[in-house]
Amino acid sequence: MSNDDIALNFDTAKYYSLHEACDYLNRKHKTDNITPTKLLKKAIEHKVRLFVYGQGFNVDGDYVLESFLSRDNKGFLNMSEAEKLEWREYSRKVNRVIDDMLSALINDRGAFFQMKNEAIETLPLIHKINTEIFGEGGLFEGLLPIDDLKANSNNLEFINPYLLNQFNDSVGFTLAHYPKIEVYYDTEEELDAALTDAIEKCSLKIIDYYCQHKEDNKLLIIEPYFEITLDDLIILDDDLVKLEQLTQGKGITEDNQTNFSSITLGRKGLSKNKALAQHIARHIAEKEWQSDKAQEVRMSDMTNIVWAKLHKLGFSDELPDQAKSLKPWIKDIAPNYASEGGRPSSN
Repeated sequence: MSNDDIALNFDTAKYYSLHEACDYLNRKHKTDNITPTKLLKKAIEHKVRLFVYGQGFNVDGDYVLESFLSRDNKGFLNMSEAEKLEWREYSRKVNRVIDDMLSALINDRGAFFQMKNEAIETLPLIHKINTEIFGEGGLFEGLLPIDDLKANSNNLEFINPYLLNQFNDSVGFTLAHYPKIEVYYDTEEELDAALTDAIEKCSLKIIDYYCQHKEDNKLLIIEPYFEITLDDLIILDDDLVKLEQLTQGKGITEDNQTNFSSITLGRKGLSKNKALAQHIARHIAEKEWQSDKAQEVRMSDMTNIVWAKLHKLGFSDELPDQAKSLKPWIKDIAPNYASEGGRPSSN
């Protein structure tokens, strides 16, 4: 076996740090000018997923269930108050189960958290981010177990079989994950030591935190604020291949479709209902374009499709006056062929 064969075996990995990915690409393309900062800029430009490894904390999350997305008769906003209350209770019940399963996974072996694109777009300039500035839910939008990196991080594909069995439901997509640390203690004297121990066990650097003290349960709930640097970022092998293809101007294969990046909920001037409508609009458009094998669906067609589906889901109050006004909601995820103009000729 030659030295080249040995090197190739070492290069074949499921995931890389940005430094490892640069070393691999520089060897592969016989260059030395690919740096972590340049790679990060390209990943941000093409909305290729980036992750950080998380262990030693729990999560709460906001999830849109398939049962909500598939409602055909009437949307949530048109339900009676009793129906809305029943739906909220059901959704909370399923969400608690999801959170418990994910928290157990994170505390056992850890998991890969998918970063929101807007949370990392300043990293090439300042080389580290203080996650306190992003507000609640502005950091993570997906999660993968380290032994199932082929799953879909956004819809938590790896736990959907359990949810289908227990609830006949599944996760349509994830809006956000909210990290938290739960510290249980027996006496007040133990609290400081338990808090210090919990923070030290967290895999990410905690620079500040907010505490909620529940004395009746002898429980301290910590909302941690992390410092994340270039060294913390991880890119999966499939996503590195995807980034190479996109950077070289090549089309991506069916198995390497670009994952959309969700908008941040609750940002200033944007209601949560409208933010949810925009997020679902992007979800609908991406799925429609992925299934458009003939590459015939133009932007004007898609805005009509998305308009109709959002109206059916009950978001009529959140929609602009005309379907074509939805273009700004979805234009950044549109494939090149969807630009306005003549349809491709059929031969």
